[in-house]
This record gives sequence, C-alpha cells and structure tokens, in this order.
Amino acid sequence: MEKTEADFTMTFRQLSEITQSQLQELVIPQEFWALKMISKHKLFPAWVSQYLSRLKSNINDSDSERRKRMTAVNPRYVLKNWMAESAVQKAERNDFSETY
Repeated sequence: MEKTEADFTMTFRQLSEITQSQLQELVIPQEFWALKMISKHKLFPAWVSQYLSRLKSNINDSDSERRKRMTAVNPRYVLKNWMAESAVQKAERNDFSETY
C-alpha cells in the first residue's frame, strides 16, 4: 500500500467489502477504487494469495462475518489533519463554512 500511495483507510474498508471469490479471481470491481489502485502493483497477486490463505485459518468464516469484524475496526471516513486545520483557521476568522 505504501509503494502505491494507497489510501489506507479506504483500502482496508474496501478489503472488508470485497468477496473472497472476487479476490481469488483478481477481479476488482471499479467501485473498489482503492483496491484497484494497489492491484496494479506486481506483488498484488502474491499478497492476495497470502491474504486468502490467512482467511482460511478462520474456519467456517464467511464473507459477511469477515465484513462485520473488519467494519467494526476500519472506519469508512477518517478526519484528515489538513481538513481539520483548514476548518480551525477559518473558524478563527468567524468563517464557519467548513463546519458541518
């Protein structure tokens, strides 16, 4: 992920949402843009193979169970420091346009 400059938050979130069969076939749907980005790396197929092997150690695990576990710890949105800093600077000037 580091070498492809992937968005870590969305990569892990999308990894929780993709099915094991899609990964096994290396079929990354367009909506999984973060995974699509890292799938271009030459080591991606080997990484997927290792990941799928690791998942097999969770006996009787399903895609939905894996999704529940992963979404519990991988948020969809994370406030980025640059966004917070921009909102604070504007708020200090009584401009609350970035607060929601």
